[in-house]
Amino acid sequence: MQAQLNNRFQSFELSPEEEVLSKTFNELQLARIYNERAIVANEKVNLKYTPDNVQQFLQQEAELQGKMNVLDFLIAEHEAAVVEFKRIQEIKRELQKDE
Repeated sequence: MQAQLNNRFQSFELSPEEEVLSKTFNELQLARIYNERAIVANEKVNLKYTPDNVQQFLQQEAELQGKMNVLDFLIAEHEAAVVEFKRIQEIKRELQKDE
């Protein structure tokens, strides 16, 4: 598999198992995602609203919400993939027993 994307529209074909595995993170990676989410949450809470610059506040809030959504998505995908991976492993074990 090619390691570097040449453009934003390039994609890879993954097997179902590779698709599940690609959504999982190791403990260190997951900790970093949680740390980033905490940083974004703190930034969002500490945003200063000023009536003189409503547009800037809304833009900053929207940017932080977008970041939060991406981080929440990655965490949710990881959690679902862990469950799915365990299910796949169980199916493989059952198939090996039947052989």
